[in-house]
Amino acid sequence: MSQLTYGQLAVKPVVAALLERALWFANASELEHAAAFYRAAVAADLTPASRLIYGVFLADREREVAARIQLLEAWEMAKRAGDSLSRALACHNLAALHRRQGQPLVAKSYQQLAIAACLDLGPTAMLPEYILSGVALDLVECEPVVAEDLLNAVTLDEEESVSGWLNRGVLAYRRGAARAALRWFHRAFEKAQSLADYNTCAAALTNLAHLKREQGHWATADECLALAQKIHEQAERPREVLRQSHYRRELRPGLVLLATIPEWN
Repeated sequence: MSQLTYGQLAVKPVVAALLERALWFANASELEHAAAFYRAAVAADLTPASRLIYGVFLADREREVAARIQLLEAWEMAKRAGDSLSRALACHNLAALHRRQGQPLVAKSYQQLAIAACLDLGPTAMLPEYILSGVALDLVECEPVVAEDLLNAVTLDEEESVSGWLNRGVLAYRRGAARAALRWFHRAFEKAQSLADYNTCAAALTNLAHLKREQGHWATADECLALAQKIHEQAERPREVLRQSHYRRELRPGLVLLATIPEWN
């Protein structure tokens, strides 16, 4: 999901203060307090901004139904207000939500609506990098070369660059270019860490773990998965925690063997 901040959207000072407080609690992993301030911001905000930001927060906590409600409400408000930027952001994040749930056709339709909203910003407006990233993800399976070209274009915005690097690593991994994939995963992890983007950190670690497991580096793979699992536990993502636990269970036979022949790793 696109990581939104109130600074990207025009909001009243009281709403900005509530969103800032919510973000502080979210970064401190005090998620119930964060949610309370996000709800207060939504109640005080007559624009789509708070609903967009709260929707992304909920989606990242695996509360997809609640996230969809907030994002759809933001979309409707943006349409009524003629707010093309908020329309684009709502549709882009709805696309990301459905993509994560394994619904690529629905995701693609929302991504097209996001593009249409961006075009309404004006004939000379450039497509934002988060839109390019979304289109690239929709093309990964059917047009990997085009997808990689789009990801190569995502270099200016820091957060979108991190996502682009991670997805370039996935593309390299799929075509068997392990060294290139490793380089992109490391680069994405280091930059995400500097931005305190722990969701992307966990995703990079999980992909690194799969790569290391295929290379026979089972202990390193387990360390990556353990750290990713800890990140998801702190962010209260139970499905991701279970997924990491499953991956680690798959590693156990190799780790047992490694204990008897440590020089193999």
